[in-house]
Amino acid sequence: HWGRVGAAGSMVMHGFGNRNEAVAFASALLKRRLSAPRRIGCSYRLIASSGAERFGLAGVIGEFAASNA
Repeated sequence: HWGRVGAAGSMVMHGFGNRNEAVAFASALLKRRLSAPRRIGCSYRLIASSGAERFGLAGVIGEFAASNA
């Protein structure tokens, strides 16, 4: 979900043919979030993550968390 604080928010759902497509999508999305300070002047903050190792996203999650330190 995303939106302004206090608002109902919005949601988009994506479908994937296999796990590799889903992991590639999530990885690309997180990498895009890492470039936010250069693009929009502020960063995204990692609130929680679960199952990153199980889905092959531990490296990207680690980069994301380190950027917020």
